[in-house]
Formats: sequence, structure tokens, C-alpha cells
Amino acid sequence: MSWAGGRFHKLRFGLATGIVVAFLVGLMWQSSAFVDFRLRLSNFYYVTKPTSDNIVIIAVDDHSIRQYGEAYQDWSRARYGTVLDQLTQADTRVAVFDMLFTEARSGDDDLQEAMLRANAGGTRVILAAAGTNTDRVLQNCATQFDSELSPIQRFAQRATYVSYANACQDADGIVRHYYATATHDSQTRYSLALSSYLAYFNISPTLAPQVVSSSSDGLLLPPDVAVPLDSNGLWMLDYHGPPGQTFDVYSIYDVAEGLIDPDVFTDKIVFVGLMNVTGAVDQRLTPTSVRGSLMAGVEINANATETLLSNGVLRYESRASQIITIVLMAIFGSVAYAYLRWYWMLALAGVFLITWIVYASVTFDVRNVVLNPFHPTLTILVALFASIGVRISTEIRQRQQLENELQSLLLVSQQQMNLSRILPLIVEDLKVMTEAPTGAIWMRNRHGEFSVFRKWGADAPYDAVSQRAAHTETVQIENRFLAVPIPWQSRVLTVFTVHLPHTNRAKTVQAQIERFGNQIAANLENARLFSETQSQNKLLQGILEESPAGVIVLDDALNLERYNDVVIKWLQIKGSGDYRGQPLSAALESGNIDDATWMGIGQGLLSQQPFRLEVKSGRRTFQLDAAHIMGDRRWVITLSDITGLAELNQLKTRMIRMASHDLKNPLGRIIGYGELIEEIIDSGEDAEQMRLFLQRIITSAEEMNDIITEILDLEHIRAGLIDREPLDMANVVRYVAERHQPDADSKQQTLTVNLPDSAPMVNGDFNHMVQAASNLVGNAIKYTPNNGHVTIRLACDNGQVKLSVADNGYGMPEEALDMLFTEFYRVRTEETKHIKGTGLGLSLVKSVIEAHEGRIWVESEEGIGSTFYVELPIADTETEAPT
Repeated sequence: MSWAGGRFHKLRFGLATGIVVAFLVGLMWQSSAFVDFRLRLSNFYYVTKPTSDNIVIIAVDDHSIRQYGEAYQDWSRARYGTVLDQLTQADTRVAVFDMLFTEARSGDDDLQEAMLRANAGGTRVILAAAGTNTDRVLQNCATQFDSELSPIQRFAQRATYVSYANACQDADGIVRHYYATATHDSQTRYSLALSSYLAYFNISPTLAPQVVSSSSDGLLLPPDVAVPLDSNGLWMLDYHGPPGQTFDVYSIYDVAEGLIDPDVFTDKIVFVGLMNVTGAVDQRLTPTSVRGSLMAGVEINANATETLLSNGVLRYESRASQIITIVLMAIFGSVAYAYLRWYWMLALAGVFLITWIVYASVTFDVRNVVLNPFHPTLTILVALFASIGVRISTEIRQRQQLENELQSLLLVSQQQMNLSRILPLIVEDLKVMTEAPTGAIWMRNRHGEFSVFRKWGADAPYDAVSQRAAHTETVQIENRFLAVPIPWQSRVLTVFTVHLPHTNRAKTVQAQIERFGNQIAANLENARLFSETQSQNKLLQGILEESPAGVIVLDDALNLERYNDVVIKWLQIKGSGDYRGQPLSAALESGNIDDATWMGIGQGLLSQQPFRLEVKSGRRTFQLDAAHIMGDRRWVITLSDITGLAELNQLKTRMIRMASHDLKNPLGRIIGYGELIEEIIDSGEDAEQMRLFLQRIITSAEEMNDIITEILDLEHIRAGLIDREPLDMANVVRYVAERHQPDADSKQQTLTVNLPDSAPMVNGDFNHMVQAASNLVGNAIKYTPNNGHVTIRLACDNGQVKLSVADNGYGMPEEALDMLFTEFYRVRTEETKHIKGTGLGLSLVKSVIEAHEGRIWVESEEGIGSTFYVELPIADTETEAPT
């Protein structure tokens, strides 16, 4: 029976798996394995929640110790008396001193008198005691003590309660349980939290035994607060927040000095104890501890008291409930998994876990019951992995059986993978089987259309009936022609068409052909695919060999899989060996490729993104294009010889430089001679007109000279011919501002310069920086109307020197900003069409800034103004200036 078999089989398998899983998890639960992890996992229940606002803590903290200038152990107890008087005057309901007053000390009289005043004023005072045991194994959570540390007699007689403040840690070192009572020398004392609760409701020690009753599983406190106790006489407290973030905490120094409003203590339970003291030993881990933070003992007692006040005492679920939960989850989960595929199993397990977490959290919040989070979670996961494991082992076994059955067919297929050898054999079988003198075998070609792959006998009109059988996927009989489609994997693989000599044999022949076709369909499909693969390989090899470009195919390990001879020839690779299967570097290491190019190729391949590089090998220049094949991990790399284009680009650069240089001299002479002629012309009308013409010649020549100068500067900068040295940008800004001040004055404009007190240096060329800044300031002045404002600002921001040039001029439309830094581009508007310029200035500025590894951008709004920004990296302070 297959895995997809009957429902009863799946149910039986699920039940068996569930029983085994329940037994295994039950054993782990019974043996208390992973107890630490189970306890830690339950910490997720404890979240921050509101309190009753009935508890305040006065902390003996580092702040108080610093203010008083001495260790808290050396303090006079008069200070505690002062604090108790403050609480009495504020009508505090209960004052709890979580401190051991076990020895006489200075100030005891003051504290004793304060206790008397507290009793008279209605404030109940509770003092702490600590039980100890000789057997330290039992000391942590024992309720029977060999000895105790208790307050001195004079204090104990005046306290409302003397109670135990011992901490109880679980096996993982976290405090989750708390005392109800503990006994020493036949004397039973309440815990600090229980005494605080009773004192809050004005229940005296004499009255307490009458109102605190015992129930079947613990204590019952008034009014109707159940405190379930475990077998050790302990109960579970709840925590309302992380350490130090739950209750209002005031420094004892501030309280004693009268810096705190007494009203904050009115009608409250006030705990006094060590908190926020460096090196204090009275600190414990709690379920709400974050990253190992510890909670002071006084705060733990406050949380325990708050748990009683809010009737939020926690309890574990019963052992019977835990067993039932484990069994039901194991069986239900395993049965459900049995009907699903593995990916749906994972999804269902996630649903189970989420549902369990939500249920456990709601149960904790509503019923105060702590459900065991570890074993149910473990049950869900073990059932999941067990089901998947058995499923995998079953499928492996079934696949092994299937592979054994197909092994013999595979051997035959390997011997007859050539379609041209298989088809004649099929034809002979069909001729013998059908006794048909004429017939054909139709198969899909590489275009997806059915065509004749093999035929026998005379030509016959069987095209129509064969095509109809292929498209309708049904047997067709027409004029003694029988066309039988042979399916394979839900589609028609081939059509066998024969011309029957006797029509009365049609049904018999059809059955024979169908049975024969089903037997050979797999081999025929394999042969067809093999034939197509061979054809594609030949086509690919032909493309590689005939391609005018160099082609390299890399496998998923970046080893050479295919390449053509053009690559060997162009890159001058030495040797005639076969480099297939070897790293790319093994073949190209003799191709005279520099290290920088190798690094670029390596980074591109690691990026998993298409990339393009220029590669030089000897005197040749190639364009390398690399693409990552989608859905595969192979790379295809092409090399195109662009040596001619590179040489043409270099020639263009040389021609631009040469033409600019040759034009510059005659233009200089034109300007010079024009100026001389202007000086010697006699006065008169003709002379005046000639002077006008000459002035225009001079102006035009100057404009041409500016263009040529800027072209030369642009090429000079782009060629990287820049000398860098530490440069103070503040000096550049001052120099440019002074140069353009006359231009601003001529248009009655305000030119403002804002410089920092000290600006870091940049690595740059002074002249080029002046040229770039001058272009920006000059443009701002030109494109700002009279009486406008131009502001130059220099600042430092995030390791960058930032220069901005702002104006309130004409501004630019948004669609013009993308082309603004392009050569010869100018923004033409009605307001700016009269302003002259070459269109090269901003392109020059951008080239200068980028050559200095900076960036430039602009923000502009038409009719409002423009602001150009430049950012340059701060120079390395350790770089030495040139001598």
C-alpha cells in the first residue's frame, strides 16, 4: 500500500505514532528532565501589568549613601526614626522595614519612640526577620528553621508583626515561589508579604489566626483571597514589571530631608529597604529580569504583597491535567500530521504552537494558572519530526523499490538513446503487428507541432486524421486510416497512424497499438529528449565556434564549462590544453590582465548581478559583459573587441586638445591687435563706427577664448591632472567672495559669507577649487536681479565639508534640473535669455568636485531662487603638507 493509501491506514499510523510520542514525552516529564529549561520557558508568561497603586518603596540607595557620606551599616537608627515619623504624619497605613535590626546601635531610642508614635497614629509597623538552617541544602526554601536573625527585643515588642523575609529560589536560581509561614523553635511567623497584607486590612497578630483559614489546597485570606500552597508550603507570586520599573521608588535621603511630598505615602503600604545599591547581596533573578538584571529583595516582597492585594496568586496546573494535555496533543497532532504533506505538517505545527501559546497566555491572565509550556511544545515538535521521519523513511523505501524496477529499463534506454535507431525498430514492430503496408510515426518537433518523424510504404493522405488525433487526444478512424495517440505525462507524446488492410480488425489493432505504445512511451520520450539535447548542444557549440565575440560559460563553482577559440586568440592564452573544469584564473592568468581588472571581475562575480568591465590585454581593449543566468548558477561572459573604439576615443581627446590649443593663439592675437587698433584710430564718425565693430570682434573673440579655456579645463580635470594638498576651504571662500564683491555691488546685491570658527582641511587644488566656487558665485550673481541676496555658507557635517551658494534669483523649472550639469546646456526663460554664458561652467564645476571625490547637487524653485550644495571629504589629519 502506498503512503497516499487509505484513510484507515493513516489513522492507524497516526494513533501509533501519537502513543509512542506521548510515552516518550511522558517519561521525560516524569523524570523532570530539562527542569531548568522548562522553568525558564515559563518566564514568557510574566509581562508588565498595572498595579493597585497601594505600594511605595523607600530605597536605601547609592544616592543616600553618597549624601550621608558613610556606609548604610554605620547609619544612626535615628534616620529611620525620622522616616517613620514622616510616614506617620502622612497617615501611611503600613510601614514595612525589610532590614534586619538584630543588634543595638546608636539612635535606637529615636527609632523606638518613632515606633510608639506610629502605633499611636494608626501606622502599623512590620519588621523583618531571617530564618537560617545548618543544612544549607534545605535553607533556600525550607519552612522549618534551626535558628533565626530577629530584631532586638525593644523593637520586636513595638512592631505590629515580625515576619520572615527569606527568598526562595527555584532550581534555575529564579525567585518564583514565596513563603506563607515558617517555624522556628515552635514559633510560627508569617512571611513579610502576608503580614503586610494582613496589616493593610488592620488585622492584628492576635486576630490573624481567626481570620486566616486553611482550605484543601492552602490558605484563605480575607476578603476571599485564596493562596494555594504546594507540597513545600510555598505559593507562587506574580511580577508586575521588570526590576526597578514596577513601583514608585523614593530615596530615603529625599524622604528624611523632607524633599518628598508626604501625600504620596498616605494610606499606602511603604516598604523600606536596600535597592539600587552597588554590590548589594540581597538581589535575585526574577522571571521579569531583562538581560540578567537583578531585583532587590525589598522589591520582590513588594511584588508578593501586590500579588495578594490584586488576588493574583498563581498556581501550576495539576499533574493529571499535564498528563492529559501531553497525551491529547501527541495523539491529535500525530493523527492530523498523518493526513498531510510535509509542508502542511510544518504549517499545522506552527498553528498548534501559536494556539497553545495563546491559550496558555489567556489561561495565565484570566485564571492565574501557569501551564507547563515545555512538554506540550516538545510534544508538538516530537510528533512533527516523528511523522516526517517515518514519512521520509517510507518514501525512501518505496523509491528504492521503484528504482530497482526501473534499473533494467534504464539499461535498455542507455543502449538505445539514439532516436534514429529506435524509430526503425518501432516501425518494424508496427508493420508486423498491424500488417499495414503504409503508416507513419508522428511526434512533436522543437516548435511544439506534430510532424512525421518516420514513415513506411507509399505516400498516403493520412495528415488530416493524424493531426486530428493529436489535437483531440482521441483515436481517429477515417477511410481505413487508424490514428492512435500515445499519451505520456498528461499529454500526447506520439501518434501511430497505419493504413489497415482490413477494417474489421480496427478495434483489435487499436488495442495492440495502445498496449505497445504505453510500454515504449518512456523509452521513446527519453530518446526524443536525448535527441533534442544533442541538437541543442550542437547548436550551442556552433554558436560558440562561429560567434565573432569571445564567449565563456562558467559553472556554479565559477569553473570554465565552455569557451570558444576566439577567447584563446584574443587574450593570447598560452598553451593548447583543455581548461574546462578549471577556474577562470587558470586559463586567463597568462592573458596580461592587470590586478585591478582581476579584482573588478571577482567583485562582479560575487555580486551575483550583471556587470560590464573594460579589459586590456596587451595592446587590445575588450568590453567584458557578464550575466548571471536566471534560475541557474551559471555565468555567461562575452568579450567584444573595442580596440578601435578606444583608439578613436583617445584620438578624439587628442584632437580636442590640439584644436583648442591651436585656436587659442590666433584668437589671442585677434584680441591683441584689436585692442591696438582701437587705441590708434582717429576720432570721427568712421572711426567711431570702426571702434564699435572692433569692440564686437574683441567681445566675440573673448567669448570664444572663454569656451576654449573651459574646454581645456574640463579635459584637464577629467584626465585627472590635479595636484592635491591640504586646503583650507575658508580661504577659498574668502578669496572668491572678494573677487565677486564688485560684481555684486554693481547690481546693488547683498553678498553674505557665513564661515565656521574653524573648518577642517580638504585635499584639493586651490586654483581648481577657486574656479569651481567662482563659477557658482558668479552664476548666483548673474541670475539674481538687482537688489537681490546671495549667501555663501561653509559648514562641517558628518565628516564632510559642506559649501552652499544660495540666491533669491530667477530659479529654474524642475524639468531643467536633470540636464543642468551637462555640457553646453543652458536654462532658457524669459527672464534669463539676455544673460550670456557658454553652458560649460556647471559641467566644469561638477568635474572639479567629482575629481576631488565630492558631490554637487541643486535645489531650485522657479521665481524663488536656487541653492547649490557641494560636499567634500575632510582631509586625513595625518597627511603631511608638501614641502
